[in-house]
Amino acid sequence: MRKVLKLFLTLVLLMPMCFMVVGCDKNKDPETPPGGGGGNPPAAPIATIDNFEVKSLKLYWLHEDYFSFEVGVTNVGAETAEFDFSKIVLKLGETEITHNASSKEYSAGQYYKWAFSIDPGQGLQVGQNIDFYYEDTFLKTIKIVEF
Repeated sequence: MRKVLKLFLTLVLLMPMCFMVVGCDKNKDPETPPGGGGGNPPAAPIATIDNFEVKSLKLYWLHEDYFSFEVGVTNVGAETAEFDFSKIVLKLGETEITHNASSKEYSAGQYYKWAFSIDPGQGLQVGQNIDFYYEDTFLKTIKIVEF
């Protein structure tokens, strides 16, 4: 019964993040709040992979042994294309962290943030640094923070 309750609570917390989609106009800074005005120019991408710019990476502790990571990507190409999030590799030291990321389709010029759950039982804790890669290409080191 306790495991069912944990699973239900996890789904309640993860589902909004998994379906969170933040769409932005292709000519607007994706991090600018609605209404714009002032603000900073768009930040340089963390990396460019094919016709996609990786704009943001975050890693959250949700509760107990449940974690999620968020990736913001812009399709800078001229056509609709897929970005394969399953090729994102998370490493704690030499240990590879498993997750449920999948491919997502983007229209040309679109920016979205997607959140994916990390499989429990991998020894993660708030404050740890996790290295993000796309296949073998290092992207950035991210500190685990509370959601």
